[in-house]
Amino acid sequence: MSGAMLPMSNGRSNNSGWPIPAGLLANNEQLRTIVLTNVPAIVTVIVVGLWSWAFTEFKQLVPLMELADGHCSAERSLLLDYNGYHPFIAFFKALRKKHWVVGLTSLIATLALFFSSLSSALLSVQDRWILSPDASVTNLQAIGLNQNQQFQDLTSFLVASGFAAAQGVYKFRDAPFVHDGYTEVSTNGSVSVNTTAVYSKPVCRGPDQNVTMVQHLDESGWNNSAIFDGCTYSWSVSKTTKYLFGSQVISSCAAFPQDEDLRPAMVWIFSYEPFPRASVTMCTPTIALWNVAVSVDLSSQNLTEVTPLNRLAYSGENFTPLVANLTDQLGGHAYNGLAWPQSQLVSDPFVLERANAIQLQIPASVFQLALQSPGGLQGAFDNNLFPELSAMIYTTYLTMLAKLVYFVEINQPIEAQIHVFSKRIVMSTIPAWLLIAAICMLLLSNCWIRFKYIPDKPELQLPCRPGTLASSGLLTSSPQMAKLYNTWRGSTKLKTIFEGKTFSLDQERMKIMIDGVERSETGWFEMSEYSESGNGERLAMNTS
Repeated sequence: MSGAMLPMSNGRSNNSGWPIPAGLLANNEQLRTIVLTNVPAIVTVIVVGLWSWAFTEFKQLVPLMELADGHCSAERSLLLDYNGYHPFIAFFKALRKKHWVVGLTSLIATLALFFSSLSSALLSVQDRWILSPDASVTNLQAIGLNQNQQFQDLTSFLVASGFAAAQGVYKFRDAPFVHDGYTEVSTNGSVSVNTTAVYSKPVCRGPDQNVTMVQHLDESGWNNSAIFDGCTYSWSVSKTTKYLFGSQVISSCAAFPQDEDLRPAMVWIFSYEPFPRASVTMCTPTIALWNVAVSVDLSSQNLTEVTPLNRLAYSGENFTPLVANLTDQLGGHAYNGLAWPQSQLVSDPFVLERANAIQLQIPASVFQLALQSPGGLQGAFDNNLFPELSAMIYTTYLTMLAKLVYFVEINQPIEAQIHVFSKRIVMSTIPAWLLIAAICMLLLSNCWIRFKYIPDKPELQLPCRPGTLASSGLLTSSPQMAKLYNTWRGSTKLKTIFEGKTFSLDQERMKIMIDGVERSETGWFEMSEYSESGNGERLAMNTS
């Protein structure tokens, strides 16, 4: 047996995740949930906090950068305020004023509100179909002829026929070790491996011509005969009941010279209603030995898939030391399960009764299936369904029989790979991709700000952080600004004194200047146009 695994295709993801750390996390589900949801959220909070910090800095610096460019209106500088607005509102205000860096940072700051919820959903604990390390399993059976005591007293045959009959009537699923006619070698464990199997598939068909029916002269019954490959099969029925059925094997002839227990099986049905009708089916048992790839469901222990690989060689392969015992003795044929050597039957009267029970149980199951068919028994006669129904019952019988007759006990340790369901820490796809998109957006934004936006702006040498009272006082401490503020009256809005004026930033002195006023060489500034009287009087103020 090789250790190769079959690929399982039932929706299981290739994302096997990470193992849960041993210790408290593995044993405490509540603590595990808290850690998995909060650790990514904490990392996100740090990143979002850094970006919010940058957002705040840009909001404070944009008015100064506008002033540094010169000839800036009050609405774009002195009166500009982004701090008093939610980032979502600030985004639209920045777009309207074409402050792209504030618009970009405010947009990302708005989207960052969703990052915590996404990061909380990033990690979860799920069952994953994973490949476990190599494990040692035990092979319990090998292909070979098993003529034990249960074979000799027909117990194996009776049990198999009983299962086939019950399955035909009650429609339950195949045995755990059977799938589509394949009977698999047993292993001690739930694994999917390359192994060996016996393929049982009888060939069931009707006669070459219609059944010949001849009524007894005294009308007490009928003699029936049918021809298969030039060989005639005959049987008689009496008029004791409305429906009769039975099974035998075809007599030895040129086409079927095998021993009685290896010849084709015959299943016949006879009905007196609504008029005498007879049907007979010949089923030729066959077996084939295959190397197969099998999949075993871990929960139910049932075979879920059998894939034939190639015919089994009779030596030099795993599980084949006893194959010759099977192939040589049967000569490539298979037991029909309906006939046995007389020496085996006469040894014990109970054995003979078991043989009679089996020979009745198989055709009785076919008869019951015909009654359950859509057209009933007469529909089965009209549509010639008996070969198909016989194949259903007989295939189940032979596959069950293969488990008991064509496998011998063996204990052989082997190495195999096992797939199991295991709880793993996995990353959720949608939150992961959304966070990746957010990270890419942050990266591109930083690159644009660092390499495109900042180099295009003048460098500001600020004596203290913007936004403090000290910085505000320093920036507005020029005589022009002081004089301008003196014109304000409490009953008017502050912005009225800035109307029609533009402003610039004197970066040498870090003072806001009013455009249109020139500075003299002595350090005096002419402010005639800003006198309170408005008569053109020239005022002078020493700023040194």
